[in-house]
Amino acid sequence: MRYNLWDTLGVWQAFLWSFGQRPNPLREGFPIASSSFIEYCFEAISVDLTPAASERNSAPEHIWNAAKWWHNAYSAQGREITGYYVLRDEGCSLQNAGEED
Repeated sequence: MRYNLWDTLGVWQAFLWSFGQRPNPLREGFPIASSSFIEYCFEAISVDLTPAASERNSAPEHIWNAAKWWHNAYSAQGREITGYYVLRDEGCSLQNAGEED
């Protein structure tokens, strides 16, 4: 298997229950389980989600950089980049998403 979901979940669960006594799994090369699943899904449709990343452990920063710097390459393949976000607590935002400046 490309991603061993159960081993990854076990490592992260142990980290969460150790209250900071264990090293961060990311520093040991263990991807976040949801990130691994997303990479697996995009590989199935032959899309490199993060072309410049050295490993297949996408983080939100990788996805943002791919959208910002690789959008021309995606457009050339006929795959437009779109994004969405959810603003649930407007009190936590620095700027109201609905306001026009």
